[in-house]
Amino acid sequence: MRTKKTYAEMKEHLDLLQEKRKAKAMAKMPLKRSRKPLVTSKPMKRVSTKQAKRLANYAKLKKLHMEANPNCAICGKPAEDLHHRKGRGIYLDDPEWFLSVCRNCHDTKIHGDPKTARANGWLI
Repeated sequence: MRTKKTYAEMKEHLDLLQEKRKAKAMAKMPLKRSRKPLVTSKPMKRVSTKQAKRLANYAKLKKLHMEANPNCAICGKPAEDLHHRKGRGIYLDDPEWFLSVCRNCHDTKIHGDPKTARANGWLI
């Protein structure tokens, strides 16, 4: 036989059920993490150490090439730019693919007309 519960007992029972439901819901929710800014002791490098060495080597090779070939390979005027016939990627510091050119020839005859530049061997 069932016993009758008083109003206070029923209210207590309902409160316990609500607390259990809240606890269950809270367990399913992801934890909020504090958003603290990341602080590093050193600023981030713009260029890796390996690339910095390649660039330093390239600067030396460029200077030597421009001294050895002071005139534009296309028109004969004083050279201002160093053109990489095969691109700068893995050929950045490979003097075999360097070409001394003046700014005008570099912009108009090589990059402005790549078809003719490839035919003449200025682009590969």
